Amino acid sequence: MVAWLVSFAVVLFDLADGALYLGDTDDVLRALQIKELLRSGDWFDRTLPFISMPEPYVSPWSRLVDLPYLVLAKGLSLVVGDEVGLKAAFLIWPPVMLAFYCLLVVSIVKEMLPEGRVLEAPVLVATLLAMALSIWEFSPGRIDHHNVQLLAILCICWGLIRWTRWSAIVSGVAVVVSIAVGLELLPLVAVVLAAVSGSWCLRRSGSAAFYAAFGVTIMICAPLAGLSLIGLRGIAATECDAFSAPYIAGLTGYGVVTVLAAALLARSAPWLRTVVLLLAGSACVVLLAFSFPLCLSGPYHMVDPLSRALWLERLAQEHSILIYFEKGYFPHLLTLGVLMAVLVLASPVIRATWQSGRSGTPIVFAVAIGSLVLAFLQTRYIRFPMALIPLFIPVALTAVNYRPRFAVQSLVGSIAILAALGWTLHLAVPVKRGKVTLADFLSYAACKDADMSALKQLAPGRVMAPMAVGLDLAPHLPPGVAIAGIPFHRSSPGMRRIFETFVQVDLQDRREAAAPFDYVALCRFDVPEEFADALPLAALSRGGDWPGLIRLTEPKSQLQVFKIDHTRFQ
Repeated sequence: MVAWLVSFAVVLFDLADGALYLGDTDDVLRALQIKELLRSGDWFDRTLPFISMPEPYVSPWSRLVDLPYLVLAKGLSLVVGDEVGLKAAFLIWPPVMLAFYCLLVVSIVKEMLPEGRVLEAPVLVATLLAMALSIWEFSPGRIDHHNVQLLAILCICWGLIRWTRWSAIVSGVAVVVSIAVGLELLPLVAVVLAAVSGSWCLRRSGSAAFYAAFGVTIMICAPLAGLSLIGLRGIAATECDAFSAPYIAGLTGYGVVTVLAAALLARSAPWLRTVVLLLAGSACVVLLAFSFPLCLSGPYHMVDPLSRALWLERLAQEHSILIYFEKGYFPHLLTLGVLMAVLVLASPVIRATWQSGRSGTPIVFAVAIGSLVLAFLQTRYIRFPMALIPLFIPVALTAVNYRPRFAVQSLVGSIAILAALGWTLHLAVPVKRGKVTLADFLSYAACKDADMSALKQLAPGRVMAPMAVGLDLAPHLPPGVAIAGIPFHRSSPGMRRIFETFVQVDLQDRREAAAPFDYVALCRFDVPEEFADALPLAALSRGGDWPGLIRLTEPKSQLQVFKIDHTRFQ
């Protein structure tokens, strides 16, 4: 009850100003995807018809996340209608997941505490408050997949902490779910797979039963998830940024190797187990690399150089924590320092747990460390250490009570090292204000309160619009009308055309980029005076005109819509 009260209070704090702290374009796009699923009823077709680059846009996002919203919306629509039912589903389901999240947190923390220790209410409150950033992933309307990922990683941890045959099944299912939902957890899943295998190699207590059940579950669930979520065609496809052949093959391969090893090497020595698994694992990795070479380039291989330079590389979440030094985000750095301190303080208890023969808690600790390393390398991962490391706050406080002098010495030493490292990086990466370019305004959502009625008059065709504006337009487009692109990596072909149309100097490139499109749409906003009207985005955003664009709305209207006359377009 305490966990629920604190968590929902944290959510209410997020809602106090009427805007979600973590709300972003992914929530908007997910809502549109679910709405399209309700309209079409085609489970396996993730094509979004309101985006035409002009190539079709196929979403990489999992139907597993869409499913509960679909079920809730259909049920509620019987009472309140389709539109209200869908909006209500978006508000209801995230808090329901939060309730389950709280149960997992309490259960995991209680299991990790040394025998005889009780989880006291003030400690639980502190733990949950430290998780505020991850709890905000469950605010009403936060329908992106990250909340499902947080549940998946906590289910994995719960199974590891319990370290039984039945809990291994829970962890195995959660491993498959985590990859089916999104690939952000792939590095942490790799840590789990390696750690479970390593425990079995070392003949750790209870590892034989856990290892076998874990492997069988993954071996069965990976292809089943593929069949149910993406179908036979999806299982055969290579999509490096989504659950598809490479990841299904990798998970299934791990499961097969695990099952065979557990059966054939049950009485073997640790060294033989280790050698066999290293050879088998290496063979699987090499086979995957040769079978799916495209994925060696990473999930963003489809992003063209122009979109990469003007969009992807300018996103703070795609950079390491050095971006925090560069932008002066010192509270973020302090938060990371506190998380590291928790790990340092908890480490003696974790070491004692490992020495006592228990493997699950140390593996979860390794996963928590891995999540922090990921956040250092790419700040988009910060939500995972914010969910995992606070789990060890009660353990850290226990360590302080047992050995206060050692805890103080460790903490002081860690603070000194971190302070020295932080000051060195601060000197090496001085704070500097990023230079704003005209292209940055293509990601500015200028249409939030605009009157969209003019869109209803458009004949079927394609609309060239800035990426962020396109998301504002999408819910209001009539049938047969589609936008050029959205701020998402799979929309790179459309984004390239948007950049070339609105902010590139070369006239021929601009004409070729706009050739497949029938309309231009954007919303007025105050472009800084430093940007001259020589480029379309600056001129049109100020309410001006452009050669070859026939105005369909009044100059004073916030929403500016034009028809393209390609013979005169400049």
